[in-house]
Amino acid sequence: MKAAFVINARDKEGWVGHAVESALRQTLTPLEIVLSDQGSKDHTFAIMADLASRYDGPNKVSLMRCHDTEFRGMAGLNAHIDCTMKNVDADVFIFNSADDWSHPERSAKVLRAFEETGADYVGTGVQYTDENNEVKGFTGFPKESRFVTCKEI
Repeated sequence: MKAAFVINARDKEGWVGHAVESALRQTLTPLEIVLSDQGSKDHTFAIMADLASRYDGPNKVSLMRCHDTEFRGMAGLNAHIDCTMKNVDADVFIFNSADDWSHPERSAKVLRAFEETGADYVGTGVQYTDENNEVKGFTGFPKESRFVTCKEI
């Protein structure tokens, strides 16, 4: 299975550095790391480009721009995800918000879950941080590994 770790960003200059650094620390290889900007008016894209240019690891890092900027909020995120999926060749997409960071083993665990279970969708717990990388919260079930119902999701 070909996996892509994707950071979709828009106007997140205060957070995106931490998110990109966590993407670049993923232990899964080969892995395509996609840093995608959706019309940021701040320095988000420049920060992503700088960190990508300094990466000296085993994985491929790609920068892209999503020009579908009409919508903001959830509708804009959905458009951005659609843009990414149309332009990146992968079997598994691991999405990471630009204001979240991921554990280094996240991609490896997600891909293993797909391979071992044949699942159509694998969700993961997330730690939410502020600009100083201080944890502000978690998604539900952060320490459990199990199947959940649609209602729980």
